[in-house]
Amino acid sequence: MSVSQRSRMYKIRHDYSLEKSPKTVPVLDKDQKPLMPTTLARAWSWIKSKKATYFYRKGKFCVRLNVEPSGRETQPIVLGIDPGSKFDGYTAKSYHSTHFNMTAQSGNDIKDRMENRKELRRARRFRTTPYRRCRPDRQSRFKLDKKDPIQSKFNKLPPSTRARWEFRLSVIKVLKSLFPITDIVIEDIQASTRKRKSKKTKQWNGNFSPLEVGKWAFYDLVQHVYPTIRLHLFKGFETSKMRQTMGLPKDRNKSSTLFWSHCVDSWVLATMISGNRDMRIDNIYTYYKYAYRPYRRTLHRQNHKKGHIRTRFGGSVCVGGFLNKDLVINIKTKEKSIVCGYIKDKLSLMLQGYGPRYCQNAKPKDYRLLSHNAWRLNRGIAGSYDYSLNVQTQ
Repeated sequence: MSVSQRSRMYKIRHDYSLEKSPKTVPVLDKDQKPLMPTTLARAWSWIKSKKATYFYRKGKFCVRLNVEPSGRETQPIVLGIDPGSKFDGYTAKSYHSTHFNMTAQSGNDIKDRMENRKELRRARRFRTTPYRRCRPDRQSRFKLDKKDPIQSKFNKLPPSTRARWEFRLSVIKVLKSLFPITDIVIEDIQASTRKRKSKKTKQWNGNFSPLEVGKWAFYDLVQHVYPTIRLHLFKGFETSKMRQTMGLPKDRNKSSTLFWSHCVDSWVLATMISGNRDMRIDNIYTYYKYAYRPYRRTLHRQNHKKGHIRTRFGGSVCVGGFLNKDLVINIKTKEKSIVCGYIKDKLSLMLQGYGPRYCQNAKPKDYRLLSHNAWRLNRGIAGSYDYSLNVQTQ
């Protein structure tokens, strides 16, 4: 099959591929060790027959076996990662099927939050309140730990850059607990540097790039934390060449949450290691992780009202024993929601995923906790899209 024929096939196939639910579900045994994923229908049959119990991890539906599994043989599962400045693509794939796709939005607000923190601390030093004294050696990340030099090298990264790579490491940790991952393949980012022609002109990308800085420290840390997992690196042009050879479209809109924007590259990276390059894309059900940060340490608003009254703002604990971002379900209607705060003794709820807040007077006794979510993960997105206007196939 030629490249043009495969491109037309994926264009047409995407118009009627509207997945309503994920094709596979992660399976764990009694000891929380990941096994091979199963289908959604089989998972629900296990739950109804009391052979397994369902649970949510980071908003992802999973099952835990209550009996001894029939077999513990696992197939090699490859995790493909396509890092970017604002959005990342993740794909967990084996030789025969695709198990997980996620587009993640990395946090880009570290610099602004640190500037705000510095201004608030500086203002408190001029008030008759307890404050933190200015310490010139407060940056403990510059201290070298001889017992763990790899972690020390990673800690020396700038805060904003370190936060991006730490987030990718946390995603690997979560997916490693759900799937028996044997290989990790990452697109090796290379930011070109241009020398300035004279002293008056500014050097373009000469000293800092949020993607280039810290990648080797991240690679060393991944091999140090997970020594049994094999790490593979591919250049960007190698990924593009393989994607064009397979005839896959690429969405030019980088802020899109669909599969064809970022996960298509992570799927190609995983395919280059798992094999079966003639395989068609069998799963475009894509999760989307928002860069949502709760106000954990901000307990009141910065600007006070009349009478120097500061109203409550932020915090993690809500009424009824719930926490912010908890996934809850209504006992009567079985509707899933996310806790986003409280007013007096009532809960504020938002729709699961990226939906707006729809309720501020929910009673805590009417809801049951499903999982504590450190991520704000919405349901899969696989809607139709007109790629004849915004897709490059060559």
